[in-house]
Amino acid sequence: MVAAINSIPAYLERSSMMIVVAPVCRHHDDPSRICNLASWRRRGWCRMEVFAARTAHTCMPIMSCTASLCTPIFIMGSRFFRLVPGYGDFTCCSRGHVVNGRSIPCDRVRLRPVMESMIAAAASHRADSGDTMGSRMLQCCQQRFFSGMPTSASWRASVARPLDLVGA
Repeated sequence: MVAAINSIPAYLERSSMMIVVAPVCRHHDDPSRICNLASWRRRGWCRMEVFAARTAHTCMPIMSCTASLCTPIFIMGSRFFRLVPGYGDFTCCSRGHVVNGRSIPCDRVRLRPVMESMIAAAASHRADSGDTMGSRMLQCCQQRFFSGMPTSASWRASVARPLDLVGA
């Protein structure tokens, strides 16, 4: 799973468009829950994918489609910078960090180093290509981007103690 998580930014760097398919439907595991574009926007990993798309080296349009007969629309990517991944919903948290009777680490622990790497690469690329303001914006907004995640120093220690992050 770690390799898949770490590959998300590289995958998006090689993509020309992000397409979000989020029809209104009942959740497979919990039919009382409705899934739609709003629930997709609440998910931490989906927020991280959008963040990766917005920090990619090339401008990546984000298109959403919410029903089979609806016209797909483009989403303004700037709206997603306020939807920081660390405050998103994570399945691990909803399951109390226990799967099949075993403790699992919080996904926010896995998210932090990927975000750090992604922001560093994006800021460096922007600086190298003459976009000093874009580079500085990414660097200055890191505190906001990392909101809801463990601090850089604490995330490594929490891997060994996954339940320490519950409620963080």
